[in-house]
Amino acid sequence: MPTAPLILALDTSSSTGSVALSRAGSLLRSSAFEADHGHSQRLLPAIEELFRDAGLRVGDVDLFAVVIGPGSFTGLRVSLASVRGLAGDKPCFGALATDVAAWAARGRGLRVLAMTDLFHGEVFASVHDDASVLISNRESGDVAAVLSALRGFLTSPAVAIGSAATKHEKEIEAALPGVRVLGLEGGLAPHLAGLAAVKASAETIQPAGDLLPFYLRDPLTRGLLNSQPRAT
Repeated sequence: MPTAPLILALDTSSSTGSVALSRAGSLLRSSAFEADHGHSQRLLPAIEELFRDAGLRVGDVDLFAVVIGPGSFTGLRVSLASVRGLAGDKPCFGALATDVAAWAARGRGLRVLAMTDLFHGEVFASVHDDASVLISNRESGDVAAVLSALRGFLTSPAVAIGSAATKHEKEIEAALPGVRVLGLEGGLAPHLAGLAAVKASAETIQPAGDLLPFYLRDPLTRGLLNSQPRAT
């Protein structure tokens, strides 16, 4: 890749989808959209608008970045299929939603509780330090149980961020006094682009066809799986 790659970042892991273009650590364009279960109708038009506004083409992209999960089954399939269709033989970078959320909250001098929504009252979460480095286990399950499991990794004050943090703000504040919830109005894609610019390397990039969604629920039973993702 060039030293200052043009990066296209996509996220459709939650009801808020987002797309972003960045180069040399600077955000060029980004947009977010509410999709719920309509990711397939919203994502490609959002990408087209992004390139039109930036005066660029998909062929100009050097690195494609995508949130691989966990989250919406449909959303993850849509974004991964889009990357496979757009990237060709260009390198790709995949990241967990919680790792991207932690990256978005770095630099505040506080520990970060990153939480993404698994729906049905369940979440996926982890604790990261001020530099977004993972310092806890990755936990999934009932909100109360996950907060209890991660309490020992948090110091007060701290921040919580991610789709589940916003959704379960009251439960977090009740269970973890001193933890403040941050919003992500622009979605994860702008932060994914920044993470990819720093973390993309021969060890972390791969062909689009090798990108796999990380599901924490069985697509048939909807029950939680007992698997853990590879740390990035």
